[in-house]
Amino acid sequence: MPDGSGIDALKKLRASGINLPVLIVTARDRLDDKVIGLDAGADDYLIKPFELKELFARVRALFRRSEGQSSNVIRHKNFNLDVSKRLLLMNDTTINLTMREFAIFHRLILRAGEIVSRQQLLSDMYAWNDEFGSNTLEVYIHNLRGKLGKHSIVTIRGQGYRLE
Repeated sequence: MPDGSGIDALKKLRASGINLPVLIVTARDRLDDKVIGLDAGADDYLIKPFELKELFARVRALFRRSEGQSSNVIRHKNFNLDVSKRLLLMNDTTINLTMREFAIFHRLILRAGEIVSRQQLLSDMYAWNDEFGSNTLEVYIHNLRGKLGKHSIVTIRGQGYRLE
């Protein structure tokens, strides 16, 4: 992976409160590698080479085990973002967000603590196929800060924004 190992990505995913089923598919066949992967939050571990029939059976088993358990809630500090319900809770208080505020906050919470480029946020906004002024993103960030606290989203000059 270009930005770190799969294990690092998995740990970050789990730390964010995302509980999607994860199957590690790898050529690493040492016992220590399996233990590290499973301890990092993987639900299963499959070593290459393998038969497709086995892969499909393992995926079906993962979905059976996760039925009713999967969560679309992303957690970061005092924020709980329920993606399926489009609901943000801050300290157990519902925060009403517009569709665009939700899209921006969703991107920021997925990469909480990291810089999200202005360009990435703009591309999320342009997905709505609307025309935007040059400062539209800044207006939405300002509105989010008003709802979440002025220090919740930090501007990194010349780079983008970071959810603290």
